[in-house]
Amino acid sequence: MCWKHPAWFTLVDVVDYETTRKGEPEKGLVISRKSLATFIAKIIESSGRYARQNLGVNKPNP
Repeated sequence: MCWKHPAWFTLVDVVDYETTRKGEPEKGLVISRKSLATFIAKIIESSGRYARQNLGVNKPNP
């Protein structure tokens, strides 16, 4: 999996994220550390689900 990097990690105690796939426009540059940790745990738990994907992850914009 290739990773698009968020520009800013917050310490907000909230899990709220969305992903984008290669070729889709990135929707944001901010994500909470808790959201990122939750997504990483999801990747580990579901081995293969995100295999060979190029994903971006960010806080959803209103």
